Amino acid sequence: MNKLRLTITLTLGIFTLVGFAQKDSLWHLNSSTATEPGIDWQKANDFVAEKEAVEIIVAVIDDGVNVDHPDLQGRIWINPAEVAGNGIDDDGNGYVDDVYGWNFIGKTKADNLEKARFLGTEKIRYATMKGSERKKDEGYEAYKTLTKEFKKEAKKTKRQAKFIGRMDGYMTALHDKYGDAPTLKQARSIRAKKFAGKTGKLITKKIVKKDPKNFMGIYSQIHEGAEQLVPAATHHYNTALNERQANVGDNYSDVTEKYYGDNQVNYHSSGHGTHVAGIIAANSSNDFGAKGVCANCKIMSIRTVPNGDERDKDVANSIRYAVDNGAKIINMSFGKSMSPQAEVVKSAIKYAEEKNVLLVHAAGNDASDNDKGGNYPNDGAGASNWLEIGASSYRKSPMRLADFSNYGKTQVDLFAPGDEIYSTYTNNGYNPASGTSMASPVAAGVAGYVLSYYPTLTATELKSILMKSAIAMSDAQQVPGSKELKVPSEISVSGGIVNVYKALQLAEEMSKK
Repeated sequence: MNKLRLTITLTLGIFTLVGFAQKDSLWHLNSSTATEPGIDWQKANDFVAEKEAVEIIVAVIDDGVNVDHPDLQGRIWINPAEVAGNGIDDDGNGYVDDVYGWNFIGKTKADNLEKARFLGTEKIRYATMKGSERKKDEGYEAYKTLTKEFKKEAKKTKRQAKFIGRMDGYMTALHDKYGDAPTLKQARSIRAKKFAGKTGKLITKKIVKKDPKNFMGIYSQIHEGAEQLVPAATHHYNTALNERQANVGDNYSDVTEKYYGDNQVNYHSSGHGTHVAGIIAANSSNDFGAKGVCANCKIMSIRTVPNGDERDKDVANSIRYAVDNGAKIINMSFGKSMSPQAEVVKSAIKYAEEKNVLLVHAAGNDASDNDKGGNYPNDGAGASNWLEIGASSYRKSPMRLADFSNYGKTQVDLFAPGDEIYSTYTNNGYNPASGTSMASPVAAGVAGYVLSYYPTLTATELKSILMKSAIAMSDAQQVPGSKELKVPSEISVSGGIVNVYKALQLAEEMSKK
């Protein structure tokens, strides 16, 4: 659930967001210099100009992908052995009409957090005990502590949801009446209800006074924050929530079950997954919209992540589905703090490793040290096909790392641009977004780019190339979440930022040995 970097920024630091808007919407593709910390995308294009490429399937395990987005046309994987809409499992893989991928969470929009599920189960268990038995239970004190923290978080989320909901109400009223670029006079004319609405009005007036064109960028983020936080307040902390059977229809307790869900890979909004997909593979040769990192990549959509915590069973099955249906790279821009069925996920990771598939995972947005644990899924003992990605920023040293990004000397492999990345979005639109959720697909796109020109590389070799070719940040950088300065090699394995041009050069060298 830590994909929601946006919500935290908006509710707690909106003036920072407004004040430091990135003007270059495609900065992450720029040259890698002291002032432009991009991935050298154009240099990479020049390097392979005379080379032939093959198609690479990249699976996006997320909240779904809008396969009809104009900038993703020709960029979506289509199952060649499946006949669309005939209600028959033509390819015999167990999934009927899986033309673009699969949806393992059915009609689920919002779900609770893993710790809510845990506390709900424990509450029932302790209710059957006598007081003396509870006191003797070795987990009871930890249960009480977690419950106290949980209630505090729930109260805070509800307060934030109410706040941002009112801000969204004001900005929506303004947009509905005056369109995408309201004037200062128009902004003043809309009545703001209660404190948060008045705050939204104040912020909006500042935006439109400076540049009316900035309104839609901020409004869309406020609106997304409201769409995420309002369900979060009602679902995430509901320990009694049990909608799985109604929404999915599987036997949830059976972790060996594989064939459930449906083929609706764009159910509900799918804004997050669509953004991720565009970062990887949006059409870069047209004259509009975003530009994906990998022109030869096709996106397989696997819907697994609700507004809430993804479930281990679904993650494991998603990885296996992607591997079995031809994906060579899997992007996973999600994560959670608990994993009760971690072994089934590790088994799927091992399966992908055996089948030579690279897994790219977002490190999380809590500005915390992943070496201390609490970020799932992870590669456990250190799978050779796993890349854990932190986020870098467009800001200059010593703020080259995104202030929200998780890090870890042993658990985070490298960084990739993840701050205000412009990409495809809902309603066939576009939007900038920040998070390791954005950094991960940049790295996945780089991996796909390299593999498309050097298709004999193994997943292990591909991981090694991205790590060794990363541009090292030799200067000390500010550790996310603090004012402490450290050399990045002290808070990540490689100490560098992914670079597609350098990665291609290294792959070329390896191909000649």
